[in-house]
Amino acid sequence: MQARPIDSSSRDAYDDLASEYGRVFYMRPWAENFGTTLRQVGIFDDHNHLVGGFHYVEERVAGFKFIRNPPFTPVIGPFMRVKSQNPVAILESKRKILETVADFFSCQRRAIVSVALEYQVTDGLAFQWRGFKTSPRYTYRIELNQTKEHIFKNFSQARRNDISKAIRDGLTVERSRDFQSVSKLVQGTFIRTSGRLNEEVLQAILMRYAQPENSFAYIVRQHDRPIAATFIVLDKGTAYYLLGGYDSEHSHHGAGALAVSESIIAANEMGLQIFDFEGSSIPPIERFFRGFGGQLTHHFIVSRAWFPMEVLLKFRKRNLF
Repeated sequence: MQARPIDSSSRDAYDDLASEYGRVFYMRPWAENFGTTLRQVGIFDDHNHLVGGFHYVEERVAGFKFIRNPPFTPVIGPFMRVKSQNPVAILESKRKILETVADFFSCQRRAIVSVALEYQVTDGLAFQWRGFKTSPRYTYRIELNQTKEHIFKNFSQARRNDISKAIRDGLTVERSRDFQSVSKLVQGTFIRTSGRLNEEVLQAILMRYAQPENSFAYIVRQHDRPIAATFIVLDKGTAYYLLGGYDSEHSHHGAGALAVSESIIAANEMGLQIFDFEGSSIPPIERFFRGFGGQLTHHFIVSRAWFPMEVLLKFRKRNLF
């Protein structure tokens, strides 16, 4: 089995496999948000048949090369086709694919590799055996195959109070294609919470990628002023809370909760199965997401760095290195 970059001869097969077995984040329209920085890699079996794939971006910071997830993209893969039926054979087939991915990253001469694996990957041994550290990344996921009333009932009392207060205070919420307002709110929030934002990719997602069939947004207004927003990306069965933001100068305690609640209900009405908050390690944001009653789930981040770089990173990213 071998992992190698996708070229023109395997492009269509990669897209077809991603469409059948992958998520929206592995498909060509999403990949086009990142231009030439995105690397797509196919996994080929011993008969040169494509059986899976993954992607990542390379960046250079202070002269060092980094491999990581594309911006605003929660997972890199791998998506995979496994034809085995026996439980042991299924595990062995998946393990072989994961070993191929781990071998690929092991051979990359980069200062740091740190990527988040596909949600369904629960086996990190292939990476551990090759010197990677595996760490859990958490998200909350709401099962949508229930009534709207039951979904709302699972919200915490604090979230229900926030939403009720927003309605009492006259805030309005609407589904909107006003992505300029969404962008402004998201940019301000990212800068406040993390201090960094890839504005070029953000604009590509909101102004080029976003179409009614693959995404939607909700905006909460106070006296016609946008003060909170959500942006949701869709695939065959899942709604992903990709972006959110609020106006810190004209904030309302219930505005964000109202936007999220309407987004969840919209996903339910569309017949989707899962609403995924896409996770956050920032305590106030994690606490906010937790209040909507989703199930805590995890997937793996795998990381490895050159030894001198690893020593330095232990002071700032000890949870990953």
